[in-house]
Amino acid sequence: MQDNIDSIKNFNISRLKKTVTNDRSKPLMHGRQSASSSSLTDPAQEDAKSQGINDKKKMFEAMFANRVTMKDNREWPSLEELQMFSDKRDIKNLQDFGGITGVLNKLKTSLEGIDTGKPFIEERLRRYGKNIMIKPQGKSFLRLWLESFKDTTLIILIILAIISLIISIAVEKGKNLSFLDGTAILITVLIVTLVSSINTWSQERQFEKLNERQKDRIIIVTRNGQPLQISIFDLLVGDIFSIQTGEILPADGLCIESNNIQCDESSMTGESDLIKKSPEKMPFMLCGCKVQTGFGKMVVIAVGMNTQFGIIKQIISKNIQERKLTQLQIKINEIAGQMGKIGSLIASIALLILVIFWLIEGINQIDNFRHIDFWIQLIDYIIITFTIVVVAVPEGLPVALVASLAVSMRQMLKDNNLV
Repeated sequence: MQDNIDSIKNFNISRLKKTVTNDRSKPLMHGRQSASSSSLTDPAQEDAKSQGINDKKKMFEAMFANRVTMKDNREWPSLEELQMFSDKRDIKNLQDFGGITGVLNKLKTSLEGIDTGKPFIEERLRRYGKNIMIKPQGKSFLRLWLESFKDTTLIILIILAIISLIISIAVEKGKNLSFLDGTAILITVLIVTLVSSINTWSQERQFEKLNERQKDRIIIVTRNGQPLQISIFDLLVGDIFSIQTGEILPADGLCIESNNIQCDESSMTGESDLIKKSPEKMPFMLCGCKVQTGFGKMVVIAVGMNTQFGIIKQIISKNIQERKLTQLQIKINEIAGQMGKIGSLIASIALLILVIFWLIEGINQIDNFRHIDFWIQLIDYIIITFTIVVVAVPEGLPVALVASLAVSMRQMLKDNNLV
């Protein structure tokens, strides 16, 4: 390709030289009359004509020089280098990189946008990815419900309920509705697990709705020097994106042209004040932030999951999947644990007293140890003890917290508060 370009350039320049030579030789070929008329020509006109030809020659050389730069050996910047600008938002780091001009050069773009040739598009996609937010794989409701049975207290309750049902059905034959105790415990466990699972499932659905906020829409970019309407999902690193008032930024970028642009970055940084953007002082544009005033242009430096918005989303999704507790949940669990210890101590004392009375009754009447009803009484005492433990531990406190958080999140989503 380089040889072809050089040959075309040399061909056009040689044609210009040939034209100049022919123009200068024509007066000699038309005899004396032509020579005399040529001698009457103003020297200033000859100089102007020669200057015009030289200007054309320079124009051809410049045009082909620009063509040649499309095949350059400049190294592409790494993804980490580009992400550093949005992460640190330090103007000194940008200046050390060569400023916005340095970024444009390394991204092989300019104010006229990227080249739309297929190799250039594929190379940008390969290096920097597509402008798509990957949807995290959420857990099904059934899986969440089964995971809720991992709680130690619930396991103990289920075991005791099963023992109570076996005794009431196999031994007491359902007399005096004795099976109701075990049945009530199982129903209670079922309700608690369902409430917890529904709240967790609802919380995950809220985050899925946040993911759907980035729906497909048409945006304006500059490519090959021409404005072009494309899908938001076709935006590439190196594109020159046109910023309009009210726009939700579809990617991270650097402001290269600003007409009083002010952005609301509260959803990303928590800063409530509008941030004024300019190429000189604060060019850093963050994906997901809203342009409140002004218009201009920016060069895209990160798209999709490689933006700061995408990175934060990945962290949130990972925390949800790993079920990491917040500081508030940790504190509440600590309080619940302390109350549970006190309840366990009281239950242990109660069990000790009941067992002592049971032994005294058995010693006074030795035959009692031979009757199954006497041993069932001991089992009832144990069930009573665990009932005290379960009542003492405020299991409903964490559940109430999760429920309140889910309701609050839904209300914040309605108010477009995505902090």
